[in-house]
This record gives sequence, C-alpha cells and structure tokens, in this order.
Amino acid sequence: MYLHKRFQKLRTLKQISRQDLAKGIVSYSHLCNFESGRHNLSDDIIKALADKLGVPAEYFLAHNIRSRRLNELLSNLVAFLKNNSYSEAENVIYNIEVNYPYINSTFQETCFYILKSYFLFKIQRASEAIALVTDEIMYLVEEKDLKYFTDPYFIESYYYVLATTYLRNKEYIKSYDFFLKYMNYASSDLSKADAYYNLSVSSYRMNHLSNAISLAKEALEIYLDELAWVKIFDSHNFIGCLYLEDKSLDLAESHFLKALDVAKKMNLNNLLEKIYHNLGLLYKVYKNFDAALEYLYMSLDLKKQSKNNPNITYYAIINIYI
Repeated sequence: MYLHKRFQKLRTLKQISRQDLAKGIVSYSHLCNFESGRHNLSDDIIKALADKLGVPAEYFLAHNIRSRRLNELLSNLVAFLKNNSYSEAENVIYNIEVNYPYINSTFQETCFYILKSYFLFKIQRASEAIALVTDEIMYLVEEKDLKYFTDPYFIESYYYVLATTYLRNKEYIKSYDFFLKYMNYASSDLSKADAYYNLSVSSYRMNHLSNAISLAKEALEIYLDELAWVKIFDSHNFIGCLYLEDKSLDLAESHFLKALDVAKKMNLNNLLEKIYHNLGLLYKVYKNFDAALEYLYMSLDLKKQSKNNPNITYYAIINIYI
C-alpha cells in the first residue's frame, strides 16, 4: 500500500524502463531511490512522470485521500459477499470499475482488489482471481500492512485469497500456513469448515495422510451441523479417497456410500458421476470386478450425458480388462 510500489508496478505494466521514464524529468538515480522507497519526489516531477505514463496525476498525488462514495460502495460489496449475494456483488464491482478507472487511494484500491479476487474465487473464476492476487495484491500489500484494516473481513478475505492462490499454485506449505491464519479470522462456521477442508487438501498434498483425514473430518462435522449438503458430499467423498489411498478399504467404502446416499437423497445428480467412479476404483481394489465395472460404466454414461471428460473412467475400465 505504498506509493512507490504503485509507481513501479505501473511502469512495469507499461513496459517503460527507468532510464526512458526518467529522461528529461529526473535523474535516473533519484527515480531508482524513489521506486525503492528511499526518497520522495516533488509534485511537479510526479505530474510529469504521470503524464509520461499516461495516467492522471491525482493517481499519485491523491494516494492518501479516500473517496466517501467509494467507501460506501466497498461497504455494500462486503455486505453482498457476506450474504453470498454474488449477482449483486458483481453489479457493485462493475459500478466501481466504470466510475473509478483509477482508484486514487492506495488503501481503497487494495481493499477493492482483495474483495474482487475473493468474489472471483467464489464464482469459480480462479484463473482471474489468481492473476489479480499475483499482479496486484502480492505487489501492493504485505502482511504487516494488515494493521491498517479496521474491518476484520478484509483481513479474512486477504488470507483466504492468498491461501487459495498458493493452493492452486501447488505451494502447499504456504497454503497450509495461510489457511491457518485465515481460520483465526473466519467470520462464520462455514468459513471455518472451508479452512479445515482446504488445510486437509494441503496436508494431503504434502503427504501427511493421517493429518489430512483428521482435518477433513473436522470440516465434515461443521458441514453436517450447517446442513451444507454439497460440502457434506464433497467431504465424505474426499475422506473416502484418503482412506482408499491409506488402504483402509472398509472406511473408504463407508464414506463413499454416505456420499452416494447424500447425492441421491438431495438430488445432487451432477455429483453422481464422481462417486460412481470412485466406488468403481474401490471395488477394483477389492477385486470385486463386476461391481467395479458396474459403477464405472454408470459413471461413464453420466459423463457422456454431461459432456465431461470421460478419459479417466475409460482408463479405469481398460485397466480392469487387461
């Protein structure tokens, strides 16, 4: 959330070297010292540099001035995200981007990027969210800057988007660390359950199988209390996969069948292809090949109907025949 970071980011984005930007305006060494945070520049020099970068001078000169109207919009965005009202949240994001192509306040700009990336993760637009986290949030804000946020929801969202980005980028140690920090700020039981679940995934990826199982069970207990049926299905299915890898076949079967029961009773038909596939893999290990093929073919039929990639199920079937 520092002016020199914003300046350096914009220059890099515009693909302008320090030498070219400084030419005719300020010495190269002075510009280097400014971008490193060691020195400030006069307003006149900043105006000239802003003009060369093609942005309003206020984007640099007014970086400590917050807009009341933008504060209201950010508060509305927080409220919609807390209520999972993603359509309304999207409208607020559009409104901000149209009316504030440059958010002068570095603090408000950071708040907006955090909330927008959180929104993008929640609506399954992960690649856009990761780009925003990597290109903007990681560049502009550090953990030590979180002391400036008076609303803990921004801190919660910050840790969530960083942890999720690390998980998606397969940086599992960092992901685990940030999900632990996220849990300390989780504002709801479901958020805590999500933290447990993602900690379980990170733990599994680090080959800590017993810890992964324990964490996934913690998540499942909360999801059951909250009657979050899709997440209950996902947890049973994931725990079943963990037990299958652990060669605890009876426990794996128990959780897979519970996931199947949830999917059928709650009409989660789009999830059936996943659990049928996993049951097929389980019964293959049991060497109950008739049951394995029955479930795998059911999964294959559903994948053809939904036009999901069936290759992994074809591969499992072929492995049984050969």
